[in-house]
Amino acid sequence: MSEVYSNALCTISAADAPDSYHSLFSDRNPDIVSPPTTHLWIDGKLARYEFSDWDLWRVEVLQAKVNTRAWVLQERLLSPRILYFGARQVFWECVTKEAAETNPAGLTGGSVGSDVSTGRGIRAALLSAQDADVDSILSYHWPNVVKLFTHCDLTFSRDKLVAVSALARMMSTISGEDYVAGMWKRTLERNLLWFKSRNGASRVQPQVDAGIYRAPSWSWASVDGQIEPGRISGTRRRDVLIKAEDMKLDYVTDDRMGTIQGGWLRLRGTLLSVKLLRLDNPPRPEDGASWGIWIDWTPNKLQGLNYAAESETDLDVILDRPRDSFDQDNENGSLFSAHYFVASDAS
Repeated sequence: MSEVYSNALCTISAADAPDSYHSLFSDRNPDIVSPPTTHLWIDGKLARYEFSDWDLWRVEVLQAKVNTRAWVLQERLLSPRILYFGARQVFWECVTKEAAETNPAGLTGGSVGSDVSTGRGIRAALLSAQDADVDSILSYHWPNVVKLFTHCDLTFSRDKLVAVSALARMMSTISGEDYVAGMWKRTLERNLLWFKSRNGASRVQPQVDAGIYRAPSWSWASVDGQIEPGRISGTRRRDVLIKAEDMKLDYVTDDRMGTIQGGWLRLRGTLLSVKLLRLDNPPRPEDGASWGIWIDWTPNKLQGLNYAAESETDLDVILDRPRDSFDQDNENGSLFSAHYFVASDAS
């Protein structure tokens, strides 16, 4: 699939069709292809101005039915050029421009959206492989792929890794790096910082096949809903405290981008004993933040980690899989946290 779409001269998208039984074309009023205009006196001069629909691209293209499907994301990002047949007009995009019949010279940046929401930056990186910045691809563009992909709808949860495999294969070819269950070996420690968005319910809940394994629990592909990829912001130096020492993945076929039937990961780091406590008055109930964490900050156990006891429940606790209680785990002392980094001033 990666070769088909990336080498296509132009991909044609039935943006307005609700399913495969409907036509590429739709009845429309041709008058709307001419944007509405008005004449205004400004600085003593009468001039003609066009009205611009600020949400045109977002509503007609990004939110088109076809582009809400997870399988379609890789087809869209791999295609050098796309023609979208919408309900009211035809749109088109390439690496350098997004345009419409009403705006053939190109839509302005603000009315199109960011490089992340449109996938423009990802497409540019994929199509300029010879000039690719590997660090940028793995640390910036791939996390954006994960965010866009998990925001889309997937019918069967077992297809999660397969539906993004063409993009993974292309990025692996460009970077020369090993792909690991939806993440990358070179940046695996950082990739493990993913979390499930608090308001991340999908529009269409995928059908979960009972008893069918799809990814190890440390991979974002093991859960449903929108994922926020692991990102580190700020300019302070960070001393990483964990190291991925070894791993093993068992694949259904020889395709290392495809379906997984088992796997494990060995990390080296320092564990601190924790307890998870349900908060009676959560600080942000609208975000679903209903858990607090108590951490055993053993003196000198981790150099640079020095939090006051009263601040321990201020840390965000985001569960990948909902739980009603951790009482038994707390009593048994079976919960631990592994800290990723210590921030310090750059020297």
